[in-house]
Amino acid sequence: MNIVKFIKIIDTLINTPRIGWIQRGVSQSCAESISDHVLTVSLLILYFIEKFKVKSIDVSKILKMALIHDLQESLTGNVSGDVRRVVDWNDIEIQFFKKLELSNELNMLFREYRFSESLEGILVNIFDKLSTLIRACIYYKQKYDVKDLIEHYSEKSRELNMRLASLNGEIASNVDSIINEVLEWCLSSD
Repeated sequence: MNIVKFIKIIDTLINTPRIGWIQRGVSQSCAESISDHVLTVSLLILYFIEKFKVKSIDVSKILKMALIHDLQESLTGNVSGDVRRVVDWNDIEIQFFKKLELSNELNMLFREYRFSESLEGILVNIFDKLSTLIRACIYYKQKYDVKDLIEHYSEKSRELNMRLASLNGEIASNVDSIINEVLEWCLSSD
């Protein structure tokens, strides 16, 4: 892939709002973009690694996964959960990711993330949900009707974290402390 094509992918991600927020009444100008979300996921992971000094995580691998986890949305757009529930969306995303013509390594990392096939893949999935939870909290504090999403993404984060606990209890405990801290802030009046 040449740089111009890659710049166009980045530009699409910058200019594409996440559809769920639009469906909840957030104006297009205020709605989180796909690139906003990708950056939040990546920075949350970096924060987590730095805070807990986790040695068993491959930092390069997890940050690559975080940065690429929604690149295929430059082709598909940000598809709502309603659509994702009626089709096998994981396989569709993998096919679209391949169309981006990135390296074999990035294709493998994307698949590993999509199917949570490693510690890093599970963590990116958790922080993907946590990022959405955080954004829901921000919109909730701005009086948008998203409380059900706070509950949903809190539950999804915890479900994934239970799976992580079977691989690494210490990391899962640290993730749980982050989730709890986010929820405490989210449901507070500040």
